[in-house]
Amino acid sequence: MQSRRALLNMARFSLHDWGLSNELSEETINALRENGFTSKRAICTLNSKKVERLFSSLQPAQRLLLQEAVQELKDTPTIPHNAEATTTGNLQQKLDSGDSLSIADIMSIMGEALKASEKPTTATPKSSYENTEDKQLDGFAEQLDREVALLIEQRWAPATKRTNASHERSFVSFCERIGVPSVPASNNTIARYVAFLARDKSFKTVQQYVNIIRILHLDKEYPNPLNSNWTITSLLKGVKRSKGDTTASKLPLLPAHLLKIHSTLNFSQPQDCRFWAALLTGFFGLLRVSNLTCTGQEDCKSIRRCDVRFHKSGTVIEN
Repeated sequence: MQSRRALLNMARFSLHDWGLSNELSEETINALRENGFTSKRAICTLNSKKVERLFSSLQPAQRLLLQEAVQELKDTPTIPHNAEATTTGNLQQKLDSGDSLSIADIMSIMGEALKASEKPTTATPKSSYENTEDKQLDGFAEQLDREVALLIEQRWAPATKRTNASHERSFVSFCERIGVPSVPASNNTIARYVAFLARDKSFKTVQQYVNIIRILHLDKEYPNPLNSNWTITSLLKGVKRSKGDTTASKLPLLPAHLLKIHSTLNFSQPQDCRFWAALLTGFFGLLRVSNLTCTGQEDCKSIRRCDVRFHKSGTVIEN
């Protein structure tokens, strides 16, 4: 009986499948389910204002995707409720009587549903004023959502974005390795990640890597799991005591090093001449590595040939 009853649900609307096909997140699908929007008919009652009011906790991008998915669902032809009820009733009678369902029965029921779907459905039309007002409000809200998403995207400097992206990849990769979700992360997952980082990283580096967990959770509107967390605080104190809190300083470049490098260069080669000029510029200018190299990013601060000015009293670098 259960296997035959399963046929009754074959052609029914699947909220989960519909959500995934429209790139909705599991959080959005669960929010629809919790608010009772589990059927096609219920979802079609949504509009932009309802989405903004009922699902304000979702990310702006997800609300936009939900609005577009609802509109697309409204534009597709639907099977009227009375036709679905008739089809369901015919099938239910067969199931209740204990009769087996033949292929002909199934084809007949599907034919009835198809015919019913071709019949136009009537709905109470809105006035032209209401339609215009709704379109204006929807367009205004969508524009604001786009501006919100853009401003949030611009909150970090390019260098900070790259650092956060690197730390996020590290944490997500770790969670995939042990088979647990990265957001929301359990206390045990965070503790394991701290121990994993402490294997080959300094205390301050561990702190920087762990901070991405806070950012990821707040971005998805979850509470900060690091806030007032006694276990993680105690674990970080243990890392600090065992690894120390001092930063390993880099050894300086000495004149002896310059002389040794000079002896290995062939100054008849242009590339060796360029390297020696860059090395002396960095040494006497007390420059950082980032001033002499470039990663190809927009915020590159390396010194170019046009930044150097030669004067009688010496050389000036303008950067």
